[in-house]
Amino acid sequence: MYKLFILSILTLLGMVYVSLIAKNDPGYALISYGNWSVEMTLVLLIAMVAAAVLVFLLAVYLLLKLLDLPFNLGHWRLQRKTHQAYQYAVKGFIKLAEGQYKQAQRLLGRELDKNEMALANYFALAKAAHQQQQYDTRDEYIKQAVLRYPQAEIACNLELAQLQIDARQYQDALITLLHLRTIDARHKRVLQLLQQVYQHTQAWKDLQALLGDLRHSRALGVQQQEQLEISVVQQVLSDFAEKQDFTQMQAYWQGLERNLKRHPELVCHYAELLYQGGFDQ
Repeated sequence: MYKLFILSILTLLGMVYVSLIAKNDPGYALISYGNWSVEMTLVLLIAMVAAAVLVFLLAVYLLLKLLDLPFNLGHWRLQRKTHQAYQYAVKGFIKLAEGQYKQAQRLLGRELDKNEMALANYFALAKAAHQQQQYDTRDEYIKQAVLRYPQAEIACNLELAQLQIDARQYQDALITLLHLRTIDARHKRVLQLLQQVYQHTQAWKDLQALLGDLRHSRALGVQQQEQLEISVVQQVLSDFAEKQDFTQMQAYWQGLERNLKRHPELVCHYAELLYQGGFDQ
């Protein structure tokens, strides 16, 4: 429309310019076709042609706008829906932060298909359902997030695993995390959450098997890694002693790395268990 307006102004200015030039001699034009003829000044003919061109351009412009009307209307509706989805999301996040989980769930779920940042909504919906102990609904939200954003499968399942751990659903969390290990065996966050699950379930041998990956991926700090290794060895030794399986305990001790067998804390713990079991060495 702006270009058409500029073209109209330029045409009018041109007509004025031609009129000024042809003031003394407007010229003469004759249009003849068969028995039909029209006489007029040249200035008038130029003005009529210019006006016809402008009318034609305006008609073309209006026709194109009319043809684009369904598309423009659809685009406007989509923008309106997207804006509404954004507003619902903002209100939903506020309710979630305020602990009003039912209202948050209702708001965050509205116009979800129109929300361009729906992944955050799915996470928030899962949390809202989790806080209401609607665990099946929580899992369904994460499933929907994975279906819509397959590239975020690891992130979605990490969120689910963390919620499962918070709910003490350790076996479910273990299944989720072992699935993630098939995708990325040394993902730091996956290993960190697996460590938590094994510690909560006292699966010390599984945790010991995980120590190498924890070390290689540098999922833990140096001191934290060292303390975890010591703690795991102590727990495994204690389990053997509790079962009175001192033969396996001694074999396990002999199979440890040299630096662990020389660690004062572990040496003392091992010696104490042997003493309690009636061994003099």
